[in-house]
Amino acid sequence: MQPPRFNTGLVIGKFRPYHFGHRYLITTAAQQCKSLTVVVVESPEDDFSGDHRAGWIIKDLPAVNVKVVKVLDTDDSTEISHWQWAEYTKLFLGFTPEAVFTSESYGDGWAKDLGAEHVCVDPLRVRYPVSGSEVRKSPSKFLEMLPPLVAADYIPRIVITGAESTGTTTLARELADYYNTVSVPEYGRRIQENAIIAGRKIPEDGWTDEIFRLISRGQDALEDQYAIRYSYGSPIMICDTDSLATAAWYKRYNGIGGIYKELLADGKEKAKQHKLYIVTDYKDVKFEDDGTRDKEIPHARKEMQEDLIDYVWNSRPWIVVSGTRAQRFDQAVKAIGRMLDFPNSIVYT
Repeated sequence: MQPPRFNTGLVIGKFRPYHFGHRYLITTAAQQCKSLTVVVVESPEDDFSGDHRAGWIIKDLPAVNVKVVKVLDTDDSTEISHWQWAEYTKLFLGFTPEAVFTSESYGDGWAKDLGAEHVCVDPLRVRYPVSGSEVRKSPSKFLEMLPPLVAADYIPRIVITGAESTGTTTLARELADYYNTVSVPEYGRRIQENAIIAGRKIPEDGWTDEIFRLISRGQDALEDQYAIRYSYGSPIMICDTDSLATAAWYKRYNGIGGIYKELLADGKEKAKQHKLYIVTDYKDVKFEDDGTRDKEIPHARKEMQEDLIDYVWNSRPWIVVSGTRAQRFDQAVKAIGRMLDFPNSIVYT
């Protein structure tokens, strides 16, 4: 094994997202340097924070030193020059690396002004024919070019949500079958079903802050587990509810005090990963007690539906599906088709 060519090396990029081409670039650089720094550039238009994207690299390549920096801020409206980036690089690194590694033509000018050697790695993308812009434009087509943790963040997640006894689970399962994918189950229902099996059904006044935190975090963790496991080979992932619904249930049982704002904030943060919300209308669906539900409360379903819509009103795409079971399914398929450019097929007649 040959000794490293350079004492210090640098790889810099936005990694939007981090893909196998980036991994190849970084591992190639690491083999040629005693010490390699990977810099993740953060800018306002990023879909994931710099820390989040740095986390992808750290988890995938734990031996690499990763640093997050803000994009170079300049009053000049023209394109930032190689010289400006070179000076900024020295500033945030605190030293001048002996070599910089890229797959781009700009590397020559930047390295020259930096006083470093440029090593260009697979510039024609022969080994891994993928780019970050291609993934962002059509994630489902390039999931297999992403490490599992990254693919899990980019698989389009469709949330089916609604008040109790409005057909959310039925619709979620039908859509999962239709798209040959998975439906992430409802974590709170699992807790209640386990309690019933043990002979300790949780009453309306028994849903404590501790239980609600458990459900919110458990729902998020379960969703991520499914995403990592099924991101390859599935065009989308269906979620039978999400942690935002936990806030709605908390409000129903405990009002807007306690940990309501905490649950709502956590749910809205998680909602950033969701491509579309499909709300099942309470109208035209008769309340049925399946053994896990409490007694029907007048106006409760209407109020919960209004809360769920309010949570995503200005932040995420959403629709309400109504009518018969067949009509709801058809409306959902068309909405997903418009959102993801899928064919709008109609199964029911």
